[in-house]
Amino acid sequence: MKKVIFFLPFYFCCHFINSQNLKTKRIWFFNYGIHRDVYSRSTLHFIDKKTDNFDFKIHKVKAKDQIDIEYLFSQPTVPQYVMNLGFYFKNKPNFGIEFSIDHLKYVMVDFQNAFVSGQIRGKIYEKDTLITPDFVKFEHSNGNNYLMVNAVNKIQLSKDQLIRFNLVSKLGGGVLAPKSNTRVLGKLRDGPFFVSGMVFGASSALNIAVGKHFFTELAFKGAYAIYTNGLIAKEGKVKHQFLSGQAIINLGLNF
Repeated sequence: MKKVIFFLPFYFCCHFINSQNLKTKRIWFFNYGIHRDVYSRSTLHFIDKKTDNFDFKIHKVKAKDQIDIEYLFSQPTVPQYVMNLGFYFKNKPNFGIEFSIDHLKYVMVDFQNAFVSGQIRGKIYEKDTLITPDFVKFEHSNGNNYLMVNAVNKIQLSKDQLIRFNLVSKLGGGVLAPKSNTRVLGKLRDGPFFVSGMVFGASSALNIAVGKHFFTELAFKGAYAIYTNGLIAKEGKVKHQFLSGQAIINLGLNF
């Protein structure tokens, strides 16, 4: 399943391009990069009225990323990575379309104090609570995956033929496909990958091109993730929304 999600955007990209009847050639690009992330606080809403009896919220939860950089060369799909495949039109070389996978990791901070409201197995809660792993442990650690289609705009800042500087901006949206690892009231669930909501984002990057084929980018991306159907144990669901910010460095190839 992980391999299906990994290659799905690239399959649709190739299918989309092959279906077009355009006479002009395209300049393709592919890049891979790593990143560090920050998250806004969010309110986690846990619901299970079929296989358990709870409907409660943990308010203003703090979360962090998990970079796992030690796996970069041995297992490059384990760290927090971005992977993009797209093209620029030859007749409009500053405009393009991109399909992207952003593999973030969202890890709720353990042992934080937060306000809990709602009911848990018939008991009403309206109080500040120490959130221990025995109560709730919550991660999109494999991961908080953004699968997006983006419009791309490039502005050339220099005209040197060997090394060129460009400003690249992107705007797009797509779906969330996490593999969440959760423990709610002692009940565990790890995965599976599941389409759980929507994401919208924008980014800006300094693109440094070397010759015709190689480039590197330093980028910042902001996104708004809306989880409407996250999975927890049995038939439970989780909902939450948050902003994310990514500081990205990547290497790429034009062809």
